[in-house]
Amino acid sequence: MIQRTSNEMTVGVVVLTHTQDHLVECLESIAAQTHQPARVVVVDNASPRSHSATDLCWRFPVETIRLDEPVSPSAARNRGCELLDDCDAIMCFDGDDIMKPALLDSYRRDLRATGVDVVFGAAELFGTDEGIWFPGAELGRKPNLRNRSYIPINALFLRRLWEQVGGFDPEQLFFEDWDFWLSCATVGASFHGVSELLWRYRRHDASQVARATIEAKDEMRSRIYHKHLDYIRGPFQWRRALRIVEKAGEKAAQLLHPVALARLIGGRAVRCIASFGPSARRQLWPRRNHPPLYEGSWFDDLLWGQTFNPVMRAIWLAGRRRRVSATGATVIVVSWNTCEVLKSVLGAVREHSPAGTKIIVIDNGSSDGTAEWLRDQELTDRCVLLPFNIGHGRGLDIGFALATTETVITLDSDAFPFRDDWLDILTEPLEQSSVQAAGMWGKRNRLHPACAAFRRTAFYDARMSFTNYTPWMDRGEAPVFGENSWDTAELLFERIGPDRVVLHPVSANEHGGSTMSNAVYHHEQMTTVQIDLPKLDAQSRRESWNRAVEDLLAAD
Repeated sequence: MIQRTSNEMTVGVVVLTHTQDHLVECLESIAAQTHQPARVVVVDNASPRSHSATDLCWRFPVETIRLDEPVSPSAARNRGCELLDDCDAIMCFDGDDIMKPALLDSYRRDLRATGVDVVFGAAELFGTDEGIWFPGAELGRKPNLRNRSYIPINALFLRRLWEQVGGFDPEQLFFEDWDFWLSCATVGASFHGVSELLWRYRRHDASQVARATIEAKDEMRSRIYHKHLDYIRGPFQWRRALRIVEKAGEKAAQLLHPVALARLIGGRAVRCIASFGPSARRQLWPRRNHPPLYEGSWFDDLLWGQTFNPVMRAIWLAGRRRRVSATGATVIVVSWNTCEVLKSVLGAVREHSPAGTKIIVIDNGSSDGTAEWLRDQELTDRCVLLPFNIGHGRGLDIGFALATTETVITLDSDAFPFRDDWLDILTEPLEQSSVQAAGMWGKRNRLHPACAAFRRTAFYDARMSFTNYTPWMDRGEAPVFGENSWDTAELLFERIGPDRVVLHPVSANEHGGSTMSNAVYHHEQMTTVQIDLPKLDAQSRRESWNRAVEDLLAAD
């Protein structure tokens, strides 16, 4: 603890200002103190000449220092503290904060009564935020400052303490209070917190810290950590050793958990298979063709490193054995980070579909709140929340395996019906025994899965997945659709047979999408704009989607 030279204690205040927007209010609060400070120094940190602090301070008993060039807040506060060489205790105060009348008197009395070196208190927030800040009255005389600062800059501290630690560090651009209090704690200073709210802390977006970048803040935090490394780690670095032991224990507990062990072993096995299979194929069977999913064998999945395909084969087999147990139709929607769009789509499907229609949603590991919303909504009959994205086609495969109706509808998460007879229009061709599927016309005269109806048995008889089939990647060729590359459901469409599929006509819509038979709207740009239309920004497609929803759904 720092020794005092007399029983009398004089208090000096350093007020730091730059814009002077609230300086008068601050100085008025100092002038209203029940215990007047011996000296007040206002440091003007290179404000514009038209807003000089000198022009505002003339009616207050204060001294003014104007800096012609801006310096760090630490350096500016040091200039003020240097002048207060005849004061026993100093308080640094920001020019946009406000003292309540009893602040200086309360802090001064507590500094003498408790025998500590620093007295601080909580603040009442105002401005852009409300609440209480720095509620550290219960921290004790030796607060733990190793992870963050609980002490505001406007604490009352002994001037000799400031001298002993060398003042504020002028190179510390942000969090200079935390750096200063760590320096004080390092030399053995003691602290005392006051629970009474004796000052008001103005929060606003124009402060230097609020305008700083994350990188700049992280740099200053790192600087503090390395500067006070010995204090933060403690004597003999026992704190660091304790953290290492604690982390090792946590890691061991995590690894020994059955789920964690399964994930660890499974992940290692997947990576091993994914690397071993293709390597063996290139050496032993370099000319072997890559078959589509469900047409090849489990051995093919191994050779091409498709570690998730065996799971899909098991799901496909289970779905094939599932019996049709319900009438009507099942609508399958696969989503991935389209939460807001999905709300309109599912609402439209439920509103414009017969009561017995089943709705199944497969979510491909969305991170935009889709999973949370799906857990709470009541529009769907079943939701499958996958932990990661397995692809749109595989998601549709899972939906077919779960469907219990003969008629299954695929609907993109950016397509919605806007007429009550949309299902009748879509599925009417299936009344003919020779027709196995019907839906939207797509490019290359193929069936577009954005809105399509399938006989469930046709899907399983074709032994094809909805997934893209891209053997050109393995062959090192340029992609040619229909020869070495097939988009989602294109190969399935070919295997079913174009002569057994009815393509409903589509027409361009004024909102940027297309309409099928004036019953279903598809806004392809909502999900594929990043790949197909990179020049169309997110705001434009969001606005066009909202207009389509408003015109076609809200007006219905």
